[in-house]
Amino acid sequence: IFQSPFYGLKLTQNEPLTLDSYHDFAILEKILSRKRILVRVDGSNEIGLGHVHNMLTILNHFRNEEILIVMNEKNKLGYKKFQEHLYNIVFFKNDSELFKIIKRFQPNLIFNDILNTTSNYMKKIKQEKFFLVNFEDLGDGRKYANLVFNPIYYSKQITSNENYGPDFACVRDEFRMWDPSPLRNVSKNVVLIFGGLDSTNRTHFILTLIEKYKLKNHKYSVIIGHGYKERKKLIKLIVQMKKENFNIELKENMEFLSKIFHESDFAITSNVRTVFELGSLHIPMIVIPVN
Repeated sequence: IFQSPFYGLKLTQNEPLTLDSYHDFAILEKILSRKRILVRVDGSNEIGLGHVHNMLTILNHFRNEEILIVMNEKNKLGYKKFQEHLYNIVFFKNDSELFKIIKRFQPNLIFNDILNTTSNYMKKIKQEKFFLVNFEDLGDGRKYANLVFNPIYYSKQITSNENYGPDFACVRDEFRMWDPSPLRNVSKNVVLIFGGLDSTNRTHFILTLIEKYKLKNHKYSVIIGHGYKERKKLIKLIVQMKKENFNIELKENMEFLSKIFHESDFAITSNVRTVFELGSLHIPMIVIPVN
């Protein structure tokens, strides 16, 4: 037992290791060689959860590295997804707090998945010589990134650090389990999905058209998520349509979408990452931009 006064150096969580075997040496080598990756990501009712899911998919390939998720207090929707995957998360209220977090963590690599970045933000973190990778970024700050991936966008003027188009889409691992679906001449199963939030409520609008034109020869799988705010209104419409002999099934908060997509003949969706996931399974679709 140490008695005051005493002096010493505080060790980090990874330092007090006892090496009793060759396996322990291998573990220690892995810990010492880990890279530090800081992930700056946002999620909100306005921008959805696409950025969160994108980062979760990418980080699956970096599980052995030291990863820190950094989210704005005002745009932290979806942070529980990171917690479920056991990632460390910190929140900040202003740029001053953010830069202190970055400087304290001293990452080898920074992922920015926050839509368009500003020159001021990128120039500030560029000063520290971090390697910067931006996603879905058409802002002025992208020219300061080492790499930019814009799968949803297209540009004729491609600089050496920018990568545009669907070849760079990040499709979740669950969609790699299935062989592409054969095209059916007659579609029976239709899936409607406009993101977990569907802030413009296109789901309800499309169903009213299906009811109006009496399209009863299909089974409709309607998918919504936690953040969908018009749930009562939607359920009321679905109940009414079922009384009119429409075959509709509401699926909420689905974690495993690939099976539903694979079993569908056709999809109606928004112009987001879901397009790439459906495309990977060769599912025909009507795509409606909502932003």
